[in-house]
Order: sequence, then structure tokens, then C-alpha cells
Amino acid sequence: MLEVLALAPADGWAYVRRDGVLLLVRPPYHNDTSLPVDESAVEAAVTKHGFVAADGEFADWPELIAHLRVLVAEAHPDLPSAEEIGQAYWEVADEEDLGHALDHVEQELLPGREYDHAIRLLAAMVEHSPVLAESGMIRRAARLLTQASQEHRAGRADLMAPAGTMVPRAVKHYTLDKLTVWQHDYGQMESASAALSRPNV
Repeated sequence: MLEVLALAPADGWAYVRRDGVLLLVRPPYHNDTSLPVDESAVEAAVTKHGFVAADGEFADWPELIAHLRVLVAEAHPDLPSAEEIGQAYWEVADEEDLGHALDHVEQELLPGREYDHAIRLLAAMVEHSPVLAESGMIRRAARLLTQASQEHRAGRADLMAPAGTMVPRAVKHYTLDKLTVWQHDYGQMESASAALSRPNV
């Protein structure tokens, strides 16, 4: 259980107690952006820094983060959503950008067990990047998506949604059969990569 003690709704920041440890949670909500703090920080945040006192409880991190994102969206109704910003980025990202993103997944997100983040990033990349298939990097993205899915499965029973649901636009380009193969066992990835690299995909 996560107990929220104070919030900055417009910024998505929160002071949260988990298992007796007080944390300052802030975007982009990665492991390395949650900072341990002491009790005095909460009082200072409310009395000096514009935070509002809160007493909400959340079952897990995804539930809390979803709540914080709603608060930010409500505070900034004219700003584009994170999904819209991500789509615009992948539509213009070049091979170097894609390579850095795939490195980030492989070297940081997966070792850090941030599987949900990795799956969302890879799914958005596949769905919106025209350069991914043209550059041949689709095979690496497929391998990493399968790895993230498999490791996610090992830790949770409620595996990611079917590939066709996760990346609906990509189905138009690669067909549902080719996308669902990403969710097979990691040992089958070579054949999946070969299928994705054939002409007319």
C-alpha cells in the first residue's frame, strides 16, 4: 500500500510513504527519480513550496502514477498528452534516435525491471516510426519487445495485452500474425525476425 501525504498536482510530484519509507515521487516516474526524504520535507513542501496536504492510499505504483498523470492533465488542459508528444517524436525520429532508444531499453529499462515502461516505449516506436522498418531495426525492436514481454510474464500473471491491441496501427503494416509472434518464447525470436524482414511486410 502506498500512502500519499502531499501533492503538487500541476507538476505530478508527490510525497509517498511505502513500507515505512518516505519518498518524493516525480516525473518521469522511473526508479531513479524517487528520492528518499525525511518527515520534515513534507511539512516544508506544504508550508513553503506550494504542495497540498493529502491522505490518499493506492494499491500499487501503476495506480498512483495514473492518478498523478490525471492531475497533471487536469491542471494543463491545453497541453498535448504524453501519448501525443510521443507519437510526434517517433514520427520524426531518425536512425540515431531509434538506436539510442533501443539502447536505453536494453541497457537500462530491462536490467532495471521496468518492463511496463519498456513495452510502452517499444510499442509506440513500432506504431509510429516510419524509419524503424526502413532501417531494419524492427528486428531488434521485436526481440526487445519479446524479451520485455517474457520477463514481464515471469513476474506477473496479467501479461501485456495482445499485440494487435497494443499496437493497432502497426497491424496495418506488419499483419497481426507477424505482431503476435513477438509474444512467443524468446527462443523463437530468430524466426520472427526473419518473417518481419521479408519483402512486402
